[in-house]
Amino acid sequence: MTKLNAQMEDAVQQLMRHPSVSNVTVQEKPGGGVVVTADFDTNLPSTWRAQGASPTGVRPVETVEFEFPSDYPLRAPVPTLRPDFNRTLPHINPHRKGDRVPPCTIFGGTLEVLHSEGVYRLYDQVAVWLENAAENKLIDNGPGWEPMRRDSCADFLEVDDDEVAKVLTPGNAKLYRIHITWPDDSAVSFGWGKRTGPSTLTPSELAKATAVVRVQEWNVVGSFFVVCCPEANGAEGPKVVDQYQPDSVTNYSDLKLLADQVGCGQALARFAANLDAVSRSVSSKQSVPIYLALAVRRPTHLIGLKSDYELLTYRVDIRPQQGAVLTDDAPARPVLLTTPLSPALLRQASGIETEQVRIELGLVGCGSLGSKVATHVARAGYAPKVLVDNDGFLPHNAARHALFPSQFRRVGNKAKQLAGELGEFFEGRKPTVFDRSIRLLPFEDKKFNAFFSNENAALLNTTGSHSVRYFLNDAPFRARVMEACLLNLGSAAVMTLEGAGRNPSTTDLMAHTFERLRENGLLQRPVTGHEGTVGVGVGCNSVTLPMTDGNISLVAAGVGQTALRLFEDGLPELGCASIAKIGSDKMSVEWLHDAVGRTHIAGVADSNAWSVRVLDAAHRKMCADVAAHPRVETGGVVVGRVSATLREITIVDVLDAPPDSKRAPNAFTLGVAGLSERIDAYDKSGQGVLWCLGTWHSHLQAFGPSSTDVATANKLKGSIAGAVVLLIHRPDGYSALVRDEF
Repeated sequence: MTKLNAQMEDAVQQLMRHPSVSNVTVQEKPGGGVVVTADFDTNLPSTWRAQGASPTGVRPVETVEFEFPSDYPLRAPVPTLRPDFNRTLPHINPHRKGDRVPPCTIFGGTLEVLHSEGVYRLYDQVAVWLENAAENKLIDNGPGWEPMRRDSCADFLEVDDDEVAKVLTPGNAKLYRIHITWPDDSAVSFGWGKRTGPSTLTPSELAKATAVVRVQEWNVVGSFFVVCCPEANGAEGPKVVDQYQPDSVTNYSDLKLLADQVGCGQALARFAANLDAVSRSVSSKQSVPIYLALAVRRPTHLIGLKSDYELLTYRVDIRPQQGAVLTDDAPARPVLLTTPLSPALLRQASGIETEQVRIELGLVGCGSLGSKVATHVARAGYAPKVLVDNDGFLPHNAARHALFPSQFRRVGNKAKQLAGELGEFFEGRKPTVFDRSIRLLPFEDKKFNAFFSNENAALLNTTGSHSVRYFLNDAPFRARVMEACLLNLGSAAVMTLEGAGRNPSTTDLMAHTFERLRENGLLQRPVTGHEGTVGVGVGCNSVTLPMTDGNISLVAAGVGQTALRLFEDGLPELGCASIAKIGSDKMSVEWLHDAVGRTHIAGVADSNAWSVRVLDAAHRKMCADVAAHPRVETGGVVVGRVSATLREITIVDVLDAPPDSKRAPNAFTLGVAGLSERIDAYDKSGQGVLWCLGTWHSHLQAFGPSSTDVATANKLKGSIAGAVVLLIHRPDGYSALVRDEF
């Protein structure tokens, strides 16, 4: 009795317990491991059982061998069937002709299933596979023809199957120029860059193809991809090959046999003769790979493709010489065809089903956050249109930038170098770059006008700069501004997007997020001096904020996902404001989202120098208060922020009137009960970013400030640092009085 380790003993016991299994035997393999043999009842109907086999050749009892490696369960057991099992059935793995037949019983990796669901599942799948094989139900061609298995290929070619299938010439070989890279040991190879080649090989073309260039440890050659087209079968065209078959090609002799079977023998022979003829005039010191493909016509299109031609491709190494170059014993290895990089492929891999692109995206700021968002978007198949950044790279940028040191350790602008890398996703089509300050960008220039005049474009500002934000707020373009930045040394972040017609504006939305941050205890005083900075060079500007690449990436992922949603769904009517809270574990992130309505502009009664902006949240609260007191004036306290530089007041919210306030049809008197304490508490939580700005009250009629209002405003002058506002809610909008210290 063969001695088994505990894991193998358990696997054998589970096999014995399967209801379809009998006659289990175990035999030790030379060199380690065991072969476990079991008879499987295939559950044939009585008629087929009496005949001794199903129409597909499956017998009532099939003996299956499970080869367990010596390091099981680090590797999974491999099931095989008798050598004369029907090889034309689908879902059979590649193998040498005459060997035992290996069925493909598991979708995905057998080892993964072994460790996720156990070895019993592998046995159960073999039983199901045999029953389906008997009834010819291993595959449903409704979705298309399933191509030949290419699970363990070491050679790859980037090519568009549908494109190649469009230009097949019956009975001839079509040559394409490609590049192939492979290491010295020839263990793997990769081909790419298909271009139309000569109709036949010439000595000069073959000489070019065998001229090897050394790039580090890799060999690079300008080789050939040869597509052998099937012969025409009268008016019906090339014959249809409607039987599945496993890949049993191991050398050129096998390849010729397969070519004859699928109707491509003539084309392959013509190419071989052409190669032999020209090779006499070419000398080569080493063998180089070429890729040979047989274009096999199937009864329906291949799964995931439009074409009904399957390109069975093999790598064969050649070396020009006198006599036959492609000898029968020359190894032939299967090549996996991979779809070329394209926006469609990237979207498919990202789970994006639509091909429609509803917005254009540009970026101001190509640093750590901006570069990551741009990369997230590009990897999903969407190309940023415009990049703006006037900075170059410094060593500390390597800590968090999407690019790597080898890509920017040279003199160069961030936007230009990021654009170069992004272009690789889109066949060299780079975003338009402006490598100076955004304040100098000529919006009417033809290079930029199409983007900035597009109301379906979003310009993402990741600079975190107040001055850039205010510039973009007033800049004369139709594209909406989106902003994202990290706050509080990476423990919080904000993201905003302007509404239709750029209302609410980017500064409005930032003020809104400050209020949301305050409500959630995340608002902090701005960092000043040297607090929270890291020196990275010599000079006042040589500082950066200390946070990890992962910290940046937590936020960049959310911003990138938002951008992708905009590409799919388009820009919303309302503005958007979001805040992110980074968990104390430095791993988790929680986003809170607000849809923000239009901002209302108050007419400032006796001054053209100040502007007063009433944000949506404050407007809705005042409207609700007015609706609750329709026959009397009502009011309260307004809070927000003041930009003395721009002489702009932004009202973000209102505080309810104290309970001792008096409301009358022609007057509102603000009470004092608990008011000072509430204002002090708000100002404290506002962290010097938000504070009490003044008061508001309603008028029942559409008229502006009364003489009483003017007198009240004059009394308030100087009571609040910077400026104080008296806001009037009217049936037709807002009026305001502003008194400042200047």
